Amino acid sequence: MALPGGSQAPLHVVPFDDKQAREAARLVRRTSRLGVSLADRAALALALTRGLPILTADRAWRSLRLPVTIEVIR
Repeated sequence: MALPGGSQAPLHVVPFDDKQAREAARLVRRTSRLGVSLADRAALALALTRGLPILTADRAWRSLRLPVTIEVIR
């Protein structure tokens, strides 16, 4: 699966803010059984707070029941 825009797609660096930190903390209980890391929870928190889909290669994420679209890329 190629990302829209290919290698020319813009990259946006988003600071990890208080809102995302709180959301990542709330995700601990819902994701701990899968061993989801802090970095993964930060990515999920960004998707949740921005209303964006999230891409992952981790098929186990399919079992997460979160109000976000999770797209497994392989």
